[in-house]
Amino acid sequence: MGVPSLDRMDAGTLSARLAFYKTDADGTTVMHRIARGYSQTQLEAISQYLSAEASDE
Repeated sequence: MGVPSLDRMDAGTLSARLAFYKTDADGTTVMHRIARGYSQTQLEAISQYLSAEASDE
């Protein structure tokens, strides 16, 4: 399985994926561990930032 690209990913989709990483009880990847270190509000802000960066390109 490849790594999904963040290019052109909208904020809602990105936020949902990051929330999944945060809440997946069986997740042991680096992304799961990183996401657990952020609040939901912070994950939403990250999603907004990254989606805005992608739309600027």
